Parts: sequence; C-alpha cells; structure tokens
Amino acid sequence: MERKKYSLKSRMLLMVTSLILAVFALTFISFNLLISNYIETNATEALTQSRSNLPPDRTEAGPSVRERKPPQSVGGNAERLFVTADRQVLLPDFYPALDESSPLYDFIQHVEDGTVLLDRSDILKLTTDQGLYYYTVVPSAEGIATFQVYFINMTNLYSFEQNLSRLLLLIMSVALVLAVAATYLIASRIAGPVKALSVFARHIGNGDYQTLEEDFADREVHELKLSMNESSEKLRRYDEEQRVFFQNASHELRTPLQIIKTNAEALELDLIPKQKALPVIRQEVDSLSQLVEDVILLSRLDARSRDLVQTTGDLRETLSYTAERFASVLAEQKIQIQYDFQEDPVLFTYDDKSMERALQNLISNAVRYARSSLTLSCREEAGRIVIRIADDGPGISPEDLPHIFDRFYKGAKGNHGIGLSIVRSIVTSYGGRVEVATSPEGAVFTIFLPPLTSSTRSNG
Repeated sequence: MERKKYSLKSRMLLMVTSLILAVFALTFISFNLLISNYIETNATEALTQSRSNLPPDRTEAGPSVRERKPPQSVGGNAERLFVTADRQVLLPDFYPALDESSPLYDFIQHVEDGTVLLDRSDILKLTTDQGLYYYTVVPSAEGIATFQVYFINMTNLYSFEQNLSRLLLLIMSVALVLAVAATYLIASRIAGPVKALSVFARHIGNGDYQTLEEDFADREVHELKLSMNESSEKLRRYDEEQRVFFQNASHELRTPLQIIKTNAEALELDLIPKQKALPVIRQEVDSLSQLVEDVILLSRLDARSRDLVQTTGDLRETLSYTAERFASVLAEQKIQIQYDFQEDPVLFTYDDKSMERALQNLISNAVRYARSSLTLSCREEAGRIVIRIADDGPGISPEDLPHIFDRFYKGAKGNHGIGLSIVRSIVTSYGGRVEVATSPEGAVFTIFLPPLTSSTRSNG
C-alpha cells in the first residue's frame, strides 16, 4: 500500500512543532520537579534540625516555656505548636495574636479539623487553599498529654513556583508561535523553489527544453537550477542532433537505394547490360551495408551499450594489426608507413572491436589524403596514453576543420561523413578525447586516453 504523501511545508511544520512541544514539555516538567524538590529539601532540612533541638527533658517543655525560635530555611521559619489529644492547639507565648488572614491561622484550622495527622512522625506535606506547609509531629511522651507539631510555611516559594511556571508557559507559548511562524516562512521559502523546479522538470520531460531564469537565494537550490539548466541544454542539443542525424541518415540511405532501384529496373527492361549494372548494385549494397553498420554502432555508443566486452590489452598490437589491413592499399598508392612505438606494452582496458573501428577510421582517413607516408605512434606520455596518426597530405581546410567531427559532414573526398564522429564517440566512451592539428604539410589526429591504474593493471 502506497504511503500517504504530505507536502514539504506540512511535514516541516509537523516535525518542528512536535519537536518544540516535546522540548517545552520536558523543560516544564524538569523545572517543576527541580523547584518542588528544592522546596521539599529545604523544608525537610529545617524540620529535621528543629526536631534535633528538642529539650533534653521534654517533660519541662510546654506552652508557657520561653524558648528561642527554631532555625530558619529559605522558605521561612520552622515553627512549633502544642496540640492536645483532643486537637486543641496551645501556642507558645512568643506568637503574636492571630487573625483569619494569617498563615498560622490556616494551618491551625487544618490541625483542628484532623487534616494534620498526629499519629505520624515522618515529614509530611500539606497543601491548602492558602498555601503549602511541611510538618512533622513529635508524639506525646509518658505523662505528657500534648503533641509537638513542627511546621514550616513554604507558601512564598510555592507561589514563586506557580508564578514562574505561568511565566514559563507564557514564554513557551510565545516561542512556539514564533517558531511555527518562522518554520512556515522557511518551509514556504524552500517549497516555492522546489515547486518551480518541479514545473521546470515537467517541461523538460515534455520536450520543452527552456532555461529557468528565476534567481534563487539558497546556494543549493541555485546549484540545482544550474544543473537542470545544463541538463536541459544538453537534452536540447541531443534532440537537435538526433533530428539532424535521422534526416541525414535517411538522405544517405535514400541515395544508394535509389541507385539500386534504377539499375534493377534498367536490368528488368533490358536497358543496360548485366555486366554494367551488377557491379554498380553490388557497390551500392556494400556502401549501404557499411552505412547501416555505422548507424547501428553510433546508436549503441549513444546508448552506452553494455554488451561491449572489455579486456586489458596492448594498444600497440591493436594499432599495428589494424594498419596491416591497409597493406594492399598502401602498396597500390605507394605510401610508406612508419611506426613510432615505445618498447614497453601500452596497456589499456577496452573493447577490441570498438577500438579497432576507431583506429581503422582514422587510418582510412589518413590513407585517403596522404601523398607518400603515414606515421603511427603509440606511447605513454605525461601520465596518459597518446596515439597519433599523421599523414603528409594537404591538410584540412579552415572551412572544414570546425565540422570534421560532426555527423554526416562531408569534406573533400569524404564518404558518408560519419567516420570521424564514430571515432570521437568511441574515444569519449573510454574517458578520452581526440584532437586534430593541420598544416599544409599534413594532418595529425591525436587520441588521449587515461592511463591504466595499478589495480586494473594487476587484475588484467
């Protein structure tokens, strides 16, 4: 089942809001626990110390005895009351007169109504409508009918905690609203360019290879826009090249087919002798077959076909036996061939057929224009593999030079105008490049290939 998709803005708002709420909840709970623990610790210390200051003989202790006040804590004084068994409160003589607004009056009321437990000797907590108290009870000794109740009023600290909690909640609420608003603005700022790039990508997918001119403030989005513009331009050029390619291919295919058809019809009508028509037909069929093979090879290279079997071999051997195929042509045209190879093997990982095809096209091109000599070189220079094929022909004209690698561009003595474009496609597929230098003394085609790494060398 496909997961439900949410917008980038909604996901960011949900994530940020959840995270902030979790942090605020943890902070608020921790704060209240720390304050409560602080209040309880101080009250416990004060009450414990007060109990330790009991007179040695509690039989002499009573409400008429003048005594020093118990020690203070951060919440106030630890105080003492005397309570009879029937819960009548006896105040020490240093207490002032009581009124209903007094915290002591509030505590006494809870002693008298039984809320304060006299049968417990540990430190207990009492929360009332008016405040917070901690108390401990010293049980009656033998012969004494009163309980001693030590208590401390922590209302001030408790009120401080409540007020601070409210303030903290207010601050957190404001911070949450501001954070959500900021997240919304940031999400909108991110989602806007993403939507624009999405629309741009959709246009590219529909074959509208336009350029996105919108300026984005974020560097990453700007770099993505540049990459998409570059991809759009490459696709536009590729689409244009494909249209030109098929137009030229159809033209190149139509010409030999028309010649074959004309000669076949002439044979059928006995307009020309068979000895004259059949060689023409065979020649055009061979030309047509070669053109179809070149088109298929270019298509495979453009598609980066994976059916090319690559092995590590010596490029000197491939170059030499490719040149040997032209031995009869070289002898007929009285062209001398010279080899400039290094002594050590020039190892490279390549598909033998495709590399041989590239070298064959270059040698064929050189033979077509050479006057008397060819020079083939294969060496490792400056950390790369360099293959040179030079002829002593008239060179390449300035008008033809910028277009010699274009598909179906024919220079002087050209065939289909596809051979050099195949060379460039093959060399590029191996991460290399091909360059040409020309002068009235001849043309030099140079192939630069990356060196065979040590790991690849050992595997080969």
